Amino acid sequence: MAGRRSASPAQRRVLIIEDNPSRRSMLFAFLTSMQCECRATTQDEALGILKVREFDAILVGTGPAECSVQDFLARLGALGPGLLETVLVITEETTHSPNSPEADWLELPHVASKLLFQHLWSNLQNLFTPPDLREPASGRRLRLVFDNSSRPPVSGSTPGRHLIYRSEELFVDLQITPQPQGRIEIVGQLLGSPVGAVKLSHRAVKVTNSEGSLSIAFTDALGEFRMELVPKRGMSIRIETARNSWLEAPLRSLA
Repeated sequence: MAGRRSASPAQRRVLIIEDNPSRRSMLFAFLTSMQCECRATTQDEALGILKVREFDAILVGTGPAECSVQDFLARLGALGPGLLETVLVITEETTHSPNSPEADWLELPHVASKLLFQHLWSNLQNLFTPPDLREPASGRRLRLVFDNSSRPPVSGSTPGRHLIYRSEELFVDLQITPQPQGRIEIVGQLLGSPVGAVKLSHRAVKVTNSEGSLSIAFTDALGEFRMELVPKRGMSIRIETARNSWLEAPLRSLA
């Protein structure tokens, strides 16, 4: 998929993903009146549209009760890591509570449905703003505490790398093994320090380099994740801690 376009007022393209027909129509009318080029659709049809067309912002509604926004966003992230940077989630009162996974999943920007039309445009403005003009992002370095490549190989051991990093609140345990066609598999787990002190589930884990995101995965309830990619020079692993904030460590000697 091509890179995200620079949005000028006449070029703002917004995909509205909302299963509620009434709200979908109101959102379409409102954003069209703000000179956006809009397309409104349902969750079932949205992924097919995003495979062939680019948008400057993706507005995701909560959909019918039987659909999980969390699951839909995971599928959206798998389609292209950069897509999640364009998402604004509409949260219902029940999903906006602190204990709801939909509200804090990935710390994505969100707007409450009861204040939707009061706050929608200001939230979208940030997505329309070029990344270099947005609120600055910040990262903290993870410290490497174990690397099996610094020790003699053990007879019969599985080829690959075993890396353990830590910060004040987390351990990050990585197993990296070669795969066919020059790819690698990264299987990891986040562990709280002390146990139970931090939330481990629904965290975004990215492998990046100077080109941007190379792969993305999301931790499960145990803090575990898996990804497969073609290694490139200058890679780092990032664990999202909040919006525009992460823990980071270089992945050296893998490409």
